[in-house]
Amino acid sequence: MKIIVTIPAYNEEETIAEVISGIRDVMTKSHYNYKILVLDDGSKDKTAEVARKNKAIVFSHQYNRGLAETFKTEIKESISLGADLIIHIDAD
Repeated sequence: MKIIVTIPAYNEEETIAEVISGIRDVMTKSHYNYKILVLDDGSKDKTAEVARKNKAIVFSHQYNRGLAETFKTEIKESISLGADLIIHIDAD
């Protein structure tokens, strides 16, 4: 089973690394096949850069589209990554 953990994020450079780290801690103990996908919704800070440095897959909107559109993108991108299960987590 492949799990994609999705995190919608807008201007979350201060919290995203800790969130990714916490997910890795839990998922590594579970021994599941997983990936972390950060959906950067047009952030004006370094959210995407910090997420990439923490080895998350990052998909960025060019401008802020809002949570509903970001959720649609999460589903689309998760399916393209072969998700059997999608877990949605907040960035803060």
